[in-house]
Amino acid sequence: MQSGNGVDLFDNGPLLVPVTKPALAKSLSSGFVAANWLGEQEAGQAGGREAVFGFRRVVPSWALSQGDEDHCVILEIVSPSDITESGDIVFFRTPPRVTQVTSAHFSSDDQLRDFQATYLSFPDIPNDLLPLCVSAVPLGEVEKKPEMLELPVELADRGKLDALAGWNLVLLDELLTGELSRGVSSIDPRYGDDGWKSIATSVLDSVHPEASEHERLIWSEMMSLALAHRATRGFDRRALLDEFSGRVTASGEVHGGVHKWIEVVEEVLSAQRDLPPFSDEKSIGARAALAILLAQDEQAIESLSAGPKVAFLTRLFIGAFRGLSRAAGKAKNDRRKLDATLSASELAARGQAAQFSIGKRSYDRDLRSTDEILLNGSAVLERVSDAPAYLMMLNARARETGQVIVPEEGTGRLCIAVPEDDNSKVYMEEEPGSDEVNTLVRVWKPLTKVTSRVPAAAKLKDILEKSWASGCAVGIRDINGQKMLCCNAVFLMNTLDRDEFEYHVSRIREFASGME
Repeated sequence: MQSGNGVDLFDNGPLLVPVTKPALAKSLSSGFVAANWLGEQEAGQAGGREAVFGFRRVVPSWALSQGDEDHCVILEIVSPSDITESGDIVFFRTPPRVTQVTSAHFSSDDQLRDFQATYLSFPDIPNDLLPLCVSAVPLGEVEKKPEMLELPVELADRGKLDALAGWNLVLLDELLTGELSRGVSSIDPRYGDDGWKSIATSVLDSVHPEASEHERLIWSEMMSLALAHRATRGFDRRALLDEFSGRVTASGEVHGGVHKWIEVVEEVLSAQRDLPPFSDEKSIGARAALAILLAQDEQAIESLSAGPKVAFLTRLFIGAFRGLSRAAGKAKNDRRKLDATLSASELAARGQAAQFSIGKRSYDRDLRSTDEILLNGSAVLERVSDAPAYLMMLNARARETGQVIVPEEGTGRLCIAVPEDDNSKVYMEEEPGSDEVNTLVRVWKPLTKVTSRVPAAAKLKDILEKSWASGCAVGIRDINGQKMLCCNAVFLMNTLDRDEFEYHVSRIREFASGME
């Protein structure tokens, strides 16, 4: 097969996977390549299982026709993993991610136009994810499909993958654009023996560590029971509440708070009580559990006037219940974001860690920040944010005193400095735990590295005495893999004026210079 510039597309040995046009549309919407081998109908020993199969370099002519389709689309998949071979056929043990597909090749312009006209207008299909092209298919000579073939694979649960991918898509959206990113970064959506309960508990503990045991029970049980109805794409609210009541009471003595919640929900569903508040003030898990009974989409969440944490929990449930396959196509056009979503879902489905977190932050000259988004410690995405209001205000205070706030060369860390004086650098960062209303800023400067012998006892005593005298705090932080003893000060931005800014920065410089 040749590309437009005459380069052989298959020189690097990708796998060629034939799929029908409906299967390609299903692959694009679900994020995983749809099955193209129907075991029960076409291979007697396959036990009714479905699989994805492909070939190396050439496609036998029998594979170009499937069902009512005489002209299959050929997907080119590079760097395939988790595969096994049976003769000339390569089977995937788990469905390949659609982000592993580099291009989809149609046999004619008419076939391509037919696919575009028929499927790309569907709201759940991304239009810009895969390159679609027309090219000849390298054919093999085998014309007859093997009649008896036992699939040497154990297939993944596609329903579970779809739900987890829908969940992770919401999780990544919150990391990229939401206000709860610090809490989100500690969620590990690992699908355990208890199914969705452990995932539900993990997310509640992350956004609301103060949640009571009965609140955790309400949220995890209700979400788990509701997601058990994914296959029917809906549930009866009263029947689900009865199911929940039977489940929790069957386990023995139940906390009074659970009984009270059941009574309130029964009255709400019977229109005997007004809707309770859905703010984040208290009972976040219990309020989110009620919200998933009432809100089936994002617009319904807005109508509840829910707090950010309650709304986030509810959106996670909706994402999992709907699944990635029914998420808006435009949300799946970003290839890197989709691949991170699918990779995390594969890991979670296998019971492995799939933790998203915020990594290194760097700044540019306009004070925009770039945060690494990590999956199990490896960078998968970047989050770019405009300079917040507090930083613009701080920059104005620095300029009033003849200083500048600039990113450090090489590290991207923000520092306050006097122009043309590298020794004047004082580093700064937003204090963890601050918020938009009460923003706290930490200014700091490294003093000496920390080892088993450094600083010496006499030096450490001198540092602590000067720390007390100056009012500067002293602590240890990791800088590029090296433990460093640093002096620091924290101040509140709300009341910061020029004199106060200059005082905090100058005393850090003086403290550090006195240690040299």
